Amino acid sequence: LCNAGIKPPRHALIDEMDGIIDRGERQFLRSEGAEQAAPEATAKEVFGAHDFLTKALADGSLTHDDFGLRRIAEEIGMQADGTPEVMYWYDGQPELTPEGRAKVEALPGGQDWLDGMGASRLETAAHAEFLVRKGVHYEMDTGKIVIIDQAEHGLQRNPKTSSESRWSAEPGKASLAQAIEAKEIRAAESRRESAEEHRIVVRADAESAKRIDSVEIYRVGRESFFDEVTGASGTLTDLNPVLQKIYNLEPAHEVGRSQTHQLVEGQHDVVESTHAKLRTIAEYANEMRADGKGRFQEILCHRNDLVARQVEALVRAGVPRDAIEAVDAKRIIGWGADWEAQLQKVFDEAGEQGKILVINRQGQRGVDISVSEAVKAKGGMHVWMTEAPE
Repeated sequence: LCNAGIKPPRHALIDEMDGIIDRGERQFLRSEGAEQAAPEATAKEVFGAHDFLTKALADGSLTHDDFGLRRIAEEIGMQADGTPEVMYWYDGQPELTPEGRAKVEALPGGQDWLDGMGASRLETAAHAEFLVRKGVHYEMDTGKIVIIDQAEHGLQRNPKTSSESRWSAEPGKASLAQAIEAKEIRAAESRRESAEEHRIVVRADAESAKRIDSVEIYRVGRESFFDEVTGASGTLTDLNPVLQKIYNLEPAHEVGRSQTHQLVEGQHDVVESTHAKLRTIAEYANEMRADGKGRFQEILCHRNDLVARQVEALVRAGVPRDAIEAVDAKRIIGWGADWEAQLQKVFDEAGEQGKILVINRQGQRGVDISVSEAVKAKGGMHVWMTEAPE
């Protein structure tokens, strides 16, 4: 509202309020500046850093170790020849080590990437290369980065208003969004896509940006956005000290249940790899499905990219593909401005015997699925989670 020059209302009413109060460190940017392509000189530097890094990684001149990153292997699937399919993740904040600096300096043109903005561009290119993954942290749509929020898997853009979030740079630092755009353009070029086909450009960052966090937005008091903040949550009462001291709000009042609590919690099942985890859930789910006569099941995937892999595991375990509904960020992007209604339609049509919904974290908070009488008679809906929630 502030970005659009609209004065907010004086009263806020928030559902699932603990999602805001318990994550007060979440920051928002009030940005100023028109969306446009980056200046040619800026784009040249961004591509230069990307190309320098990828060439050095390809010929072994540099590795993740030179940026102080630790590599973690994840067995995610099985290759056609029976060998494990491994995905690599990287832990740390990319920063050239002394050994890495020496290696860069020894490379042709390396001196350009050792100090000031040059070093920032190279380290940000490493950030884009090692730490930020398409399908996990973002998707591309009509040439633009769409950020996937890691807490709820919501998309950080509004197709109705064309507003969006962007990984913007701090003053004097390189832009992560620009580094990702360069990476995606080079990937599109390797697929022989023209600029008209992929539509990706290195975009200018906002000319200025004011950071603001949840506490500044929702705290009640002098010079605040709101005179009154009221909300509902099923898990807020243990945050009363935070409500009072940080947000200057009244304590939460607990409302008793209208019906008997019928949730039955299962035991954690720990296996040796992600591949084994998805396979184990699939086998359990197929058994519970009972040839279409069993309970309705929902499988909540803690990572967006696991949705497609979990579907594959279910099919391998014997579940018919037409019994599975799958929702990930890419499908939500495909729904466009109508995505909320389409997602609600998925929930409304769920709950039938023998059906399985595989979904990212959009299927967790505040989602109510009504099950059929036949499913109720068998014990109700069953939820699998690929990871224990935080």
